[in-house]
Amino acid sequence: TLTKTFSVKNTGNVSTSYNIYLSDLVNTFADPTDLVYTLTSDSGATVTETPMPIANTKIVLKQSIDVNATHTYTLTIKFINKNQAQDT
Repeated sequence: TLTKTFSVKNTGNVSTSYNIYLSDLVNTFADPTDLVYTLTSDSGATVTETPMPIANTKIVLKQSIDVNATHTYTLTIKFINKNQAQDT
């Protein structure tokens, strides 16, 4: 399991929206569904135990953010242990 926390802050003078992408991905697992991610946010945007994509993917779409607001996200990537050989 790997966990990273990051924030998005609106430093502008109008409310806006943003997207979040997973990019520069290299997922060469024999079964790509062995690797999943969960994204949680204090702003209500949540994605749970979703298979890691094998190409660049938008994971948050048009999330609204007010002026001077900060949204904090926690991204967790987990290898699913299926109690069977996963090395082929």
